Amino acid sequence: MSGSLRIAVADDEPDMRDYFRTILPRMGHDVVVVAGTGPLLLPVATGLAAAGAKVATLVESADPRTFARRARSLLGAPAKLVEGAGHAARLGWHGVPVRVRHTVLEAHGTERLEAVTISALDSEGCPVPGSERRVLCDTLAVSHGLL
Repeated sequence: MSGSLRIAVADDEPDMRDYFRTILPRMGHDVVVVAGTGPLLLPVATGLAAAGAKVATLVESADPRTFARRARSLLGAPAKLVEGAGHAARLGWHGVPVRVRHTVLEAHGTERLEAVTISALDSEGCPVPGSERRVLCDTLAVSHGLL
């Protein structure tokens, strides 16, 4: 296969995140979906966008209220709050939509991945019927578990 791939990447492991963020754009690939859960999604998506990748969306499965409940613990680390706000602002500057309480439901393709289907999640973490949308991509890497 030749040409640029649109690659969906998410990983909560810093070494893998740095590897994907560095090597994939050098190989001419375009990362379009970042999915998973946890605070590392913001720097992954921001780093990819800053490296010139077209990030179509950031898919965060956690409920924002989960982070709000932990806000008290972050008061002791104001630099982390500033860092998170900076990543969010840069995502907005790059035009990256952030879909919270969403997840990747399905991967589609015959000989290779062609798209993924994402869906909103209800308060129990179950897919909301009728909220599905398809995102074109050639590769999907997903990691959950930090939170």
